[in-house]
Amino acid sequence: MTVYACCRTDVVTVGPETSLRTITTLMEEENVGSVVVVEEEKPVGIVTDRDLALRAFVNQMNPETTHVSEIMSHDPIVLESGMGLFEAMEFMRGKGVRRMPVVDENGMLRGIITVDDILRLLVEELSCIANILEEESREASL
Repeated sequence: MTVYACCRTDVVTVGPETSLRTITTLMEEENVGSVVVVEEEKPVGIVTDRDLALRAFVNQMNPETTHVSEIMSHDPIVLESGMGLFEAMEFMRGKGVRRMPVVDENGMLRGIITVDDILRLLVEELSCIANILEEESREASL
């Protein structure tokens, strides 16, 4: 299974000049913990709720006048859409990140995948396997 088959394609994005006030409102409205910063559909940064707390809030940055580009993680590590899910999990673990933008062969943003997304998928798959084993066990006992 590819990363693209598992990722969320409804990515919340903003431009680098977006104010912190706008991004926090957007994150609350969309119920997300991160926003991908894009220029011409290519990810140039990522901002997480942790970035807002540790970079903006602690440093008492003005949410009206401070731009996302001032606190974002620049040049985010991305996953290529055709990458396998297991390879992506290993890559994320190796980089120590919980969420990564997914890009196509031209570097254009196509989705985002998080550790939570992968865990949900694995739980669903394990549940299906458990159901199959239970059914086979029932049939064998007849």
